Amino acid sequence: KNFDKLDFVFIDGDIPLRPWAPRAQQIYKVISMAVQTGKCLWGSSFAAGFILCAINTHGLRDRIPPLLIAYPDGGTMDNLRCLAPPNGPGQLGEDGEAIADESDALFLDHESGDCFEPDFTTGKYRGYKYAFNCGVRRRRKHSGQQRSLH
Repeated sequence: KNFDKLDFVFIDGDIPLRPWAPRAQQIYKVISMAVQTGKCLWGSSFAAGFILCAINTHGLRDRIPPLLIAYPDGGTMDNLRCLAPPNGPGQLGEDGEAIADESDALFLDHESGDCFEPDFTTGKYRGYKYAFNCGVRRRRKHSGQQRSLH
């Protein structure tokens, strides 16, 4: 109700913060609300990934899940094709120990920014299906510069 009274939303923050980081969820929620309601939104370069996530998901996701533990910075489509099917809640490993629940974890293709989520029914990529493009991808390596997610 109070959100309707806003005319503009201004967002600035720390560039390394990603939409799937736990401490970014409130920021993502505000941006999603702005997308859903058509509010004027200004975001610094830090917010570009958040805004693209919100637009590409039509603001319908409450949060962006974390990335897979095995690929915390994302991977390539070749990595996705080689992944074992996702672990569901309550699965046990060969040693009888509980396996980390990855039923809502995303795989990020860091070359395109596409995110894939677990699909326990008919996943095209070994149990994963395309979810949305998050706008965060790895920049090409330029001379004297390390590759990093932007």
